[in-house]
This record gives sequence, structure tokens and C-alpha cells, in this order.
Amino acid sequence: MSPSSSDCLRLHLGQHGYRLDGREHALHENWASPVLSEELASLALPKGYRRLAVVLEHRFARCQLISFPKAVRNSDERSAFMQAMFRDVQGIDPQAWQIVCEAALPGEAVLAAAIENTTLAALQKLSQTHQLKLISVQPAFSARWNALHAQTGVADGAFVWLADGRATLGLWQGGSWLALRSLTLAAGDGAALGTLLQLLLASSGYSSDAGVLYLAGESKGLQISLPAGWTCTRLDPQGVTG
Repeated sequence: MSPSSSDCLRLHLGQHGYRLDGREHALHENWASPVLSEELASLALPKGYRRLAVVLEHRFARCQLISFPKAVRNSDERSAFMQAMFRDVQGIDPQAWQIVCEAALPGEAVLAAAIENTTLAALQKLSQTHQLKLISVQPAFSARWNALHAQTGVADGAFVWLADGRATLGLWQGGSWLALRSLTLAAGDGAALGTLLQLLLASSGYSSDAGVLYLAGESKGLQISLPAGWTCTRLDPQGVTG
């Protein structure tokens, strides 16, 4: 069963607050305390659900594009490689974070996720307290991509998730990821997003003359200067929650 089924409660945690979505419930509240464990301990969840699916913004989870070299083969070597990547690129202590990655062949770029151990522990305690099965915990970028990529339909393009004053941009060509980058973005600052796209196009080996930039999240009123041959589409989030 999918996280959208009627017995699943969906919890979205952001920098400034949370959102709950279920078959008969929709609630958005701001945080009173900056300590996540304290907030979750006092969070009142609606009754009548059996499962819990969680989506985390950048404050609580990180995404990284990983491409394993051919020399990196077994699980221990892959784990060490991912820890080094997250440490060097994301600036986190990999020993304090749980890092997972999609299955990948050598040289194939796939998304990896890192979630802080304290955050996972707080979510596990929340689900146990309310007698819910914790079925998924995902970074927002990968969760939104999984939910919306069917709307893209092109072999060459980029997907941007905008939330919490931040933009996370993934670039792909021929159906394969080439680059992923996240940056702080002031409200309405489409110029910075356009500059980021230009940078990734120049540095990633992207060779197509065109592409589509797909926007999702807090994109209202955002105007972007696009590279020649590119167009921009805002994805429809209808029915996508959590």
C-alpha cells in the first residue's frame, strides 16, 4: 500500500513548522521550540490511522548525488564512500547521520539521503507513542521527485524543489542524473536560481541544446532568466501531500 492510502498519516517537517495530512485531516502549525524532539513529544496526532509517512526539509535531511567508482565494490566500501561524500559536500558528521542510497551500478549516478540519528529516534518514538507503523522517512526533494516526476515526461531537464527559503535543483539528461545542488534562496530571487542552472549546465557535461525546468513548491511569482532553448513549467501538486 502506498503512503497515500486511507490508513496513512503524512507528516511534513520544515524549518518553521509542520504539516499533517490524512484522509480527513489537514493541519499546519509553526514550531514553538527549535528542538525537534521536544516538538514531536508534544505533537497531538489524530486517531484512526495505522501508518506514518514522514517528509523532511533540508534542516532535518540532506540529499546527495552519488556515483560509485568501479574500485568501490562491497557494502563497506560503498558506505565509507558515501560518508566521505556527505562529510565533504554537506559538511555533516557522518557518524551522527543515517545514510542510505538506491541500488546502483558503478558509474551510475543515484540519489542518496542522510537523516540525523536524533531525528530518526524522535520519529520512531513518535510512531511508537501513537501506535503507528513508521513506513517511510524521506528528504523533501526525493519525496517530491518520486511523487511528481511522472508529470515531467522529457529526457532532458531539471527539477527544482522550493521550500523554507531554499532551492534544491537536480539536472538530468537522457533520463540519468547529472548534478544536484541546493542553495539558500531569498523570496522571489529567480536570478540566483537561473545562475545555479547555468552553473550546473556548464559543469556537469550537459550536452543538449534545450531542456525544461520544472518548478515545485513555493514558486509563486518566481521569475527566472532561462538559458537559450529552455522553458519553464510549474508542476501541479494536486493530490501530492506529506
